[in-house]
Amino acid sequence: MKNTYTHLSTMLILICLFSFLIKNNKVFAQGNAMLSSKNIENRRWQLIMLNGKKIKGSSYTHFLKLHDYDTTADSKVACNHLRYTYVLDNKGNLLFKNGTTTLMACPNQEMEEIYRIALSRTKRYVVNKQQLFLIGADKKILAIFQLVP
Repeated sequence: MKNTYTHLSTMLILICLFSFLIKNNKVFAQGNAMLSSKNIENRRWQLIMLNGKKIKGSSYTHFLKLHDYDTTADSKVACNHLRYTYVLDNKGNLLFKNGTTTLMACPNQEMEEIYRIALSRTKRYVVNKQQLFLIGADKKILAIFQLVP
């Protein structure tokens, strides 16, 4: 019960913090440099949280990678590969367009569907240190990724 309250309190604090930052159009700094769209592209990001739930997985089974050479996003959540086109700018706007996916029968199809919906609802991104936050039009955090070294 204590862990539940701790988790909920942490999520509430994160939501409040990022709502404030989004409202003020601020992007976090990593070290001394501001992060721009070029800093999130061509890097592998491991999915660590989806719709407020921690995700168990690795950078090979749960990831997102934005390719600047053709503005496509490769992603995987469990077993199917997803490929979307995207539009990204330095003001924190990020939109995923219609994509394709492999159609393997996976044990956790529900998570993949939630993930696809989260990508389709993404309107903005925020980077804090080594984490990428995908944010919807309602300013809710849809997904959190950790930068893979």
